[in-house]
Amino acid sequence: MAKKLNIAHRILVTITILVALLAFTGGLAKYISPRVSVIFPFAALPMLSSMTLNLLLLIYWSIRRKYWTLLPLGVILFNFSYIGGVVQLRFSKPDLLPGHKSFKIATYNVKEFGREDQAAASWQIAEFMNREQVDVICFQEYQDYEHFNMDSMKMSFRNWPYNAILADTLDLLRLAVFSKFPVEKGELIKYKDSGNCMMWCDVVVNNTRLRVFNVHLQTTGLSWKRREIEQEFQSEQSTMEKKKKVFKETFDLLVDGIHKRIVQADNLHRLVEESPYPVLVCGDLNSPPSVYTYFKINEGLKDGFRTAGHGYAYTYRFYKHMLRLDYIFHSESLQGIDYYSPELDVCSDHNPVIMQLGVPQQ
Repeated sequence: MAKKLNIAHRILVTITILVALLAFTGGLAKYISPRVSVIFPFAALPMLSSMTLNLLLLIYWSIRRKYWTLLPLGVILFNFSYIGGVVQLRFSKPDLLPGHKSFKIATYNVKEFGREDQAAASWQIAEFMNREQVDVICFQEYQDYEHFNMDSMKMSFRNWPYNAILADTLDLLRLAVFSKFPVEKGELIKYKDSGNCMMWCDVVVNNTRLRVFNVHLQTTGLSWKRREIEQEFQSEQSTMEKKKKVFKETFDLLVDGIHKRIVQADNLHRLVEESPYPVLVCGDLNSPPSVYTYFKINEGLKDGFRTAGHGYAYTYRFYKHMLRLDYIFHSESLQGIDYYSPELDVCSDHNPVIMQLGVPQQ
């Protein structure tokens, strides 16, 4: 019995070291650019799982009163900023500051409205946003088709009379902003060797001009690559060489996406810094709150979930609800009041994100 207990102890010690090493390496992703090494962003992807395991190991070693408690404790403290990016303990909304006007903004990757039943999805989303009393909506992958053209889509969102719809070419995944407030100016920013893009436009909220960035960073491509991997493993004709080939293609795709997103994030950060007006950054970053991309965009801005969110945050409905990929960031001069990501099973694999803010009136 003593021998078995000794073996179990050694196994748990080994697991503790490995899990702590994984979480520590992932935690370095916020400090070290993927240009140096892609090891760090890959280690940061399972951060939620590694941090959960470290918490369980911390509890276990604390009960056992062993010095191994220090290892998971140290890793949890080192990654404490990540925890705030996925969990917030907040039980009430703050009062609107004097001299501020409240409004709501939403971001939603609609995944081309599901294509098959685009008209129904468009009207459902409009009805949902109306119920939530959203004033400004940022859409990613806002595509129209022959059977449901752009005029029909605009009709769905007629309660938001102002709009900026950029990226008319079919080579790009279109972005759109719909607003109950006047929309002025606007620019499309294309990414090199990518079907993704971003845009900005100025929205005038009760005489206060805000610069809204609608962002769709480089897509991971995992959704369709996952299906290819599943097909290879389910096929009786598949060989080990074919499986290796699919895995290599998937790895190369992920690495390419990581490198493209850091360039896109750097560009966005520069544009935000150059803005003469308070800023809102809304969109699908295809990055969790543990990697360089997130922290680069968050630099100089506030993560709306950290300032006004509550509970556990995720926005991607697959992968066991473990990924937060969609965000709303805001300038410090804007007051965060409420932030949430409701379940909306209409056409997309993402949930919308909605934020209520206070805007100082001029």
